[in-house]
Amino acid sequence: MLFGNWLNDHKVRQYVAAWTWNLGGMNLGIYLGWSSVAAPMLQSKISPVYEVPLTDEELSYSASLPFIMAICFAMPWGYIANSLGRKITGYLSALCYILCFATVQKTNSPTIFILGRMIGGIAYCPALFNGPMYIAEIAEPENLGRMSATYLISENFGTLMIYVIGGYVSFYFLNVFCMVFGFVFLLLITIFPESPVYFLKNDRPTEARLALQYFRPRNNETYLDSEMKRLNDTFILAKEMKLKFLFTKHTLMAMFIAFCMQLGIQMTGINYITMYTVPIFQRTASLIDPYMSASIAGTIHTIAPCLYFIIVKYFGRKTIAVWSYTLQALVWATLGSYYFYIEHHSVDDSSSLNYFPVICISLFFLTYSSGGGAIPFTIYSEIFSSEVRNTVLPFIYVWNALAAFGVLKFIPTVVYQTIHMSGVFWVFSVSCFLTVVFTLVFIPETKGKSFLTIIDDLTKKAWWK
Repeated sequence: MLFGNWLNDHKVRQYVAAWTWNLGGMNLGIYLGWSSVAAPMLQSKISPVYEVPLTDEELSYSASLPFIMAICFAMPWGYIANSLGRKITGYLSALCYILCFATVQKTNSPTIFILGRMIGGIAYCPALFNGPMYIAEIAEPENLGRMSATYLISENFGTLMIYVIGGYVSFYFLNVFCMVFGFVFLLLITIFPESPVYFLKNDRPTEARLALQYFRPRNNETYLDSEMKRLNDTFILAKEMKLKFLFTKHTLMAMFIAFCMQLGIQMTGINYITMYTVPIFQRTASLIDPYMSASIAGTIHTIAPCLYFIIVKYFGRKTIAVWSYTLQALVWATLGSYYFYIEHHSVDDSSSLNYFPVICISLFFLTYSSGGGAIPFTIYSEIFSSEVRNTVLPFIYVWNALAAFGVLKFIPTVVYQTIHMSGVFWVFSVSCFLTVVFTLVFIPETKGKSFLTIIDDLTKKAWWK
C-alpha cells in the first residue's frame, strides 16, 4: 500500500523514469570499464578464451575501433529516435550491448573479439543522448536539472560496478553480468510510455497527451493543457533552424570552442584511464591489489558529479574549467614523475610512494567529474542558440568519438612503447595545461549573463573578420 501511494506521486514517477532511462548510461559505463578488468585476463599466460594472450595492439583496437562505429552510426541513431521513437532506440541500443558481450563470450578468435567490441560501440551515441533526451521531454522544468544529473552518476556507477566485481569473478561470469544489465534496461523501459514529444512531432496529439498524463498530476486538466502547450512551443514550434544560422560569427566561434574543449577532454586521458585502470595499477611497484585500487578510484568517480552541482552554483563556468584542468595537469605531472622514478629506481614494496597511483587517479576522477568533464556541456547550452544547438551537438559527439579513437589507439601502443608510462602521463599533463590556456584566452564567462551578452563576447573573441 505504501509503495502504491509513493508511486502515485507524479514527481516520483518522473524520477523513477529518469533513473530507469539512464540505465542506458550505466550500460555504457559497464561497457567502457569492461576493458579495464578483462584486459589482465586476456593478456595472462593462460587466457580464458584464446590460445595465446592478446597483444597490446589487439587490445588497443578493441578499445578504439568502437568509437569509429560510434561515428558511423551517430546520424542513423538520430533518425531512428525521431522516426521510430525513444523506446525503440533504447531497445536497439540494449541489444547492441547484449550481442557485444555474447560475441566476446563465445568466440575464440581475436578478430571476432574485436568485432564484438565494435558492436557495442554502435550503441555509444544513443547511450549519450537517448536517455537525457527522454528525460528532458517528460520532466517538469523545475525538476529537469536534478533529473539530468542522474546520467553521469549512472554511467560512472556502471564503471564502478565492473571494477568491483572484475577481480573476483571468471571471464564467463563477467560477460553474463554485463549481458544481464542489458536485459534489465531493455525490460524496464517497457514500463514507461513513449515520449510525448515524439508523438507531437509525428502529429499524434492524443497519444502525446496520454503519455504526458502519466508524468503529471492526475485530474488536473488545466495544468495538463498548459504543459502540452509548453512542449509544443518548446520542441515543435521553436524557430526553425536555417543554414545561415550556422555561419554567424558567434556560432562559428562557439563551434570552435566546443571542438577544442572536446579535444581537451579526451586529451585529459579520461577514456584511457577508464578503460585501462587495472593495467595501469598493475604497472606500479605497489602490493596494493590493482582491482582494489580501481574500485577506490571508481568510487570517487561515481560520487564526484554530485559535487559539481554544488560548485556550479557558486562559481563561474570559466573559473571551474580553469581550476579543474589545472589540478588535472598537476596530478598527471606528479603521477608521470612517479612512473619515471620507478622506471629508473627500485622501490621498496612498503614505500609510501606506492600510494601515489591510487591517490593521483582518484584525484583526477574527482577533479574531472566535478568540473572539467561536466562544465563543457553546461557551456554549450549557453553559447549555442536554441535554433542551432540540436544541429551542432551531433557533430560535437562525432568529433569527440574521433578524438577518443585517436587517444585509445595510439596512447597504449605508440606513446607507451616510445616514452613509457611516465611519458603517457606527462603528455596528458601538457594537454591539460594547454586546455587551461585555451580556456583563459577563448572561452567567455557565461554564468549569469544574457544570451545577447554572450553573443557579443563570442563575436569579440573571434580572430577573423
